[in-house]
Amino acid sequence: MPADRAIGGDDLDVLRGLALAAVVALAIACGVLGLSSLYVGRWSTATGLLAVALALGLVARGGWRSVMGRFAPPAPETAATAVAVPAAPALLAGAWLVVLATVLAVGAWLEAGLSRWLSGGTATCLLVVGLVIIAVRRTR
Repeated sequence: MPADRAIGGDDLDVLRGLALAAVVALAIACGVLGLSSLYVGRWSTATGLLAVALALGLVARGGWRSVMGRFAPPAPETAATAVAVPAAPALLAGAWLVVLATVLAVGAWLEAGLSRWLSGGTATCLLVVGLVIIAVRRTR
């Protein structure tokens, strides 16, 4: 970028997107650290981190609508010009959830004690959600 050019329209969209990505990354980091602290019994740390994660998640939700609204295509004027959105991304998401559940279930099988139950329960939830996504998308 030349030194004499001011930051304008497209540059600001990029900066807004980067700021939103930073907020989302920070929210995820706080959530992971909060859940880890919860798991090891650091209740006050967990509560604070999870509260920050929730607050940042709400900020990111509002920012997502604002930033992504700038890139949304205009609404079609008639039903004849409307383009159907393919279900492939959600179908792939369901398949990846099933794969993740399988990997987690294998890891749960190799563990002992509470870890086995926690990993097995998480794997079961992921498997159910993945299969529901696949079933719903195939019926549409």
